Amino acid sequence: MKFAPIAYKLSNGIPVILDPMDIATTGMTVSFGVGARDEAPHEYGITHFLEHMLCKGTQRFPSPRLLKDNVFVNGGESNASTSTDEMQFYGRMLAEKFHVLAESISDRLQNSLFDEKVLENERGVILDELGRSRNSMDNQFYRHTVENVLVNTGFAHPTLGTPENIKSFSRTQVIDYMRRNISAKNAIIGISGKIDNPDALISSLEKLYGWIPSIDVAAPVPITVTPTVAHKSSPGKENIKLGIGFQDVWPWGLKNRYANKCVSIFENTFSGRLYENIRNQAGLVYGIGMSSFGDEFVTVNTIDTECARDKIESVVAKIAKTVNEVMITKPVNDAELARARMVKKYNAANFIEDSAARKRMLINFYRQFGLVYDFAKDQKLLDKVSLSDVIKNSRDYFSKPISMITMGAELNADLKSVWMDNFKGR
Repeated sequence: MKFAPIAYKLSNGIPVILDPMDIATTGMTVSFGVGARDEAPHEYGITHFLEHMLCKGTQRFPSPRLLKDNVFVNGGESNASTSTDEMQFYGRMLAEKFHVLAESISDRLQNSLFDEKVLENERGVILDELGRSRNSMDNQFYRHTVENVLVNTGFAHPTLGTPENIKSFSRTQVIDYMRRNISAKNAIIGISGKIDNPDALISSLEKLYGWIPSIDVAAPVPITVTPTVAHKSSPGKENIKLGIGFQDVWPWGLKNRYANKCVSIFENTFSGRLYENIRNQAGLVYGIGMSSFGDEFVTVNTIDTECARDKIESVVAKIAKTVNEVMITKPVNDAELARARMVKKYNAANFIEDSAARKRMLINFYRQFGLVYDFAKDQKLLDKVSLSDVIKNSRDYFSKPISMITMGAELNADLKSVWMDNFKGR
């Protein structure tokens, strides 16, 4: 399937990326670069509250049900989301009815009612959502991690906000926040799927979104990483969640694109070694792998697992020894490079066939670099990766101070000392 997206700009400066695909549907995302990290303390949760209210009725469709059914009965679906750095409205339609989705999102942004009764009702819904989030161990662990590793940054408070703020937001406050943060200067529109007439589509989008004002918005403040050791006890829990974090030595950027591609091969191999050594051979955990978090400037890579309390010291020691293995005694080999390359080609095939994934990548890449994502270049870089470059670009992967984050059963062990006793680095 081809990948040949083209970027346009509306008269107010909003970038529009059209990504034609040979499929029967068309998907659209209108993304604004504003999220929880941009909120002042008295506003924590307001971006998410605004997102909810922009889906609860307009002059044309004055109830949430009518607004949603307008898209659904025309053969489509729509939704919205808020994260630390983004608020987005998105959906997918049968191509012949795509105009319904484009009109619906525009209508919400321009003509939402912010009805007082609906706002009060939604206040309760969001409080319930916050309660469910606080009862989720995975969400709790993520919050525990970022609150300690990214302390005093915009990532250190939850997207959903606080109960006190949620209870206090007024209609005027939410509308004022929208007027200060919905701007053509932080907006990007991505459309992937069947596109028969790009010029006609751009003309239509100009009428629907050209009204968005081009007001100045605050630039994001890069996060700073604070290496730390932190445990949070959860009464009644027998297991312990563990995350061992390292700040990335190659920040994501165009000049580091090849280095990061090499590191991704290393990570694929290291993750496989962790699973083999700690799960398959030692039987210490059910699952273990790697993930990451951060912003467009800084990334923290993490080794993630969960185990019984009496096994946690053995797990940390075994992870440290696996680091020694991959860095010193048994570096990445040709077979592992070939395997990782094949896995990445499979993932690339999944990406190229997924309109939502294409849309997401195009928006994220353009927001960070002001360029259209070049899929072919990524694949050429992957083919270019050599074993020596994987080893060279990954040699400092574990060189920065670590964070050791745990949550669950009571913990008396000094895991940082366990790590240092078994970690030799390179």
